[in-house]
Amino acid sequence: MEEFDISKLYESIALSFMSLVIDLDEERTFEGVKLGEDVHLKVRADSGEVLLDVVGEDYNELGDQLVLACLHKLSTDHLGTLHHRPMQELSDLRPA
Repeated sequence: MEEFDISKLYESIALSFMSLVIDLDEERTFEGVKLGEDVHLKVRADSGEVLLDVVGEDYNELGDQLVLACLHKLSTDHLGTLHHRPMQELSDLRPA
């Protein structure tokens, strides 16, 4: 039996949450760097367009900023759709 790995769960949650606002089925570039005391993360489309750009003083704050950036990108229509649908496959809830 494989030991439970919480970091794999955290990674899956982050990718699932980001997939609500950006299409992760297409090729994306994740650029992460620590500059001084800050941690930076950019998610780019193949075209070079920056889809998400967040900065935090540490990884916890970076995670908070990533959640806020994703929530900011969700439309009210999409939130309504998410709220009124019964629990189902996440892929059914992604924007078209």
